[in-house]
Amino acid sequence: MTSFRPLVVILFATAGLTAAIAQEAPQVTRGELMEEIGKSTQVLGKMVKGEQAYEAETAVEALTTIIDDIGEFTALFPEGSETGHETRALPAIWEKKSEFEQHAQDLQDAAMKAREVAPAGKEAFAPAFQEMGKVCGACHEDFRAKKS
Repeated sequence: MTSFRPLVVILFATAGLTAAIAQEAPQVTRGELMEEIGKSTQVLGKMVKGEQAYEAETAVEALTTIIDDIGEFTALFPEGSETGHETRALPAIWEKKSEFEQHAQDLQDAAMKAREVAPAGKEAFAPAFQEMGKVCGACHEDFRAKKS
């Protein structure tokens, strides 16, 4: 029985290493960032629609998350990460890299503008949020596969 102990240790170590590698895969990280951006956008949308009370501090916090996450996002598309880990990234990302990066920059810029006006209240914030939505939609249309 003791001869199996090293094998068991190796198997557990390999399983742990495989899980760690999967977590570090750019497809996983970019999926996590998009999920955070989506959650932040949902909070902002609920406030604009009146489904939740408008709170400037919450808006600024959500926008800061979007700004920070999109700032990291485009670096997570290295060659070789086109497939795997249930990515919805379209080949156009690698074919039109500069256009893709410009979309991300446009979102970051729009989110920064929205963050600037967020303290002024819902009326000032709503148009800036709508502009952000247009920017998001344009990128998703060109560079993200629809859910199947």
